[in-house]
Amino acid sequence: MTKTKVLGMAIITISVITRAAAPLITAGSDPSENRIRFVDTDVETADRIEAALPHASRMLERAMGILDQGWDEMSADDQASFTKFFDPGKTGEVDQAFIEEVRANFAKIHSDLHGEITIVYQADAGKCTGMRLFYTDFARIHVCPYIHEEKNMGRIARDLAHEMAHISLLVVDRAYFSETDSRYLSLTPHGHWTSDLPVIGKLAREIARADTLYHPDAYARYAAAVVSN
Repeated sequence: MTKTKVLGMAIITISVITRAAAPLITAGSDPSENRIRFVDTDVETADRIEAALPHASRMLERAMGILDQGWDEMSADDQASFTKFFDPGKTGEVDQAFIEEVRANFAKIHSDLHGEITIVYQADAGKCTGMRLFYTDFARIHVCPYIHEEKNMGRIARDLAHEMAHISLLVVDRAYFSETDSRYLSLTPHGHWTSDLPVIGKLAREIARADTLYHPDAYARYAAAVVSN
């Protein structure tokens, strides 16, 4: 096991403990309202992120609406779009049960998007390389300086959804869809068979990182695609 994978699993374990110990949302609070805590973030950047959140929410809602039809009732175009991101190798493993699993994960991401979010502006380099907009430590979303250069609100919303998927599903990245080699095409809906093992299945899944079912980029890319179609 590489140091990167060990670190990823350690972060996930710590995050599970941290979230379990965190206070619950106050009873009676409106789940439709985002409760955002900005840290070291200028007003302009905070306003742009707040403007992108409703767009990210609509993307997720649109994806859930399509999946609610069920696999057999989805149009050929909708099936093709779903397969592009969730079964890139065209294994044929997508069925109604898989659709329902993905739909449930979308619902969790959407719910957490409307929960309590801490957003921190990351002034130093750190993981903010190239054109990266955000990254997460599974408890907070860190905003990178490139946010000042990005003009595409759709991309900001998509990347916010990506980071929320990390936090909601407590998973690390698999191969990115933007990669030009065959790494994304090697992903399958459920990944390595060890992912189905009792007790250790989740750990095995995060070590192999071969599935789309728990891949943040699959959720964000698919949601962005169905909105732009």
